[in-house]
Amino acid sequence: TLARSLERMRGELVTGANRLREEIERRAAEQARRTALESQLRHRQRLETVGTFASGVAHEFNNVLVPLLLFTEEAMAELPAGHAARADLERVLAAAERAKSIVSRMLSFTRPSQGVAAERLDLGDAVADALGLVEAVLPPGVRLERHIARPGPVLHGDSTLVHQVVLNLCSNAERAMRPHGGTLVVAVQQVQANGGSLAELRVRDTGHGMTPQVRDRIFEPFFSTAGRAEGAGLGLPVVKGIVTGMGGTIEVTSEVGVGTEFVVRVPLADAPPADPA
Repeated sequence: TLARSLERMRGELVTGANRLREEIERRAAEQARRTALESQLRHRQRLETVGTFASGVAHEFNNVLVPLLLFTEEAMAELPAGHAARADLERVLAAAERAKSIVSRMLSFTRPSQGVAAERLDLGDAVADALGLVEAVLPPGVRLERHIARPGPVLHGDSTLVHQVVLNLCSNAERAMRPHGGTLVVAVQQVQANGGSLAELRVRDTGHGMTPQVRDRIFEPFFSTAGRAEGAGLGLPVVKGIVTGMGGTIEVTSEVGVGTEFVVRVPLADAPPADPA
């Protein structure tokens, strides 16, 4: 009788311990999910705040640029071709045009869904066209590999915006492989994800990679690990805005010393938008 009682008590203790362990694991998982959601919320709120600020700055800056461009062009028109001041005015005009380009990218970030035309396009053809421009400016140490399915997946979008996505991602990849060079791989295919068919674009490099801290901030406007001469830190935020405007998602994986890969997925022309989760 004593042995049976002890065995029963042992069984109850084991059962209780297992239940307690399961409860602890469940609460730990819930806390991890809550922490991740809170982090995502803070990140989104930060982006919304910066986006609102960027929009206001862009509009104010644009109001200054318009008369600057107009008066500079008028002054140049009134000067003879060989006038000494023309060279200086041309530099002013070029600087103003660069500033105008930055303003345009700021507004693209704050209004990502605008300008996306509802036209059917072959993603493979659009990416191939953009790679023609990329290949022309790649340094000799960078090798371009193309893996583009033909015919490519068909989606609703604007080929100009697709070009902008490809050029920005490839430009970042090339910069990450300086000064030693490496391999840039661009792939287009149709995949099954989130319960449906999606068009997928992958851009992978063999560059220096990113730390988790840098990776978590790359889509923040004005964040850049490059020097001021390399850019304004708006390329990737604009890319994300374009992809989001097309109903798609963009993911990034990176390892220091190994390289980085961006994966863009957007709904097909005849498919509903993908679940962002």
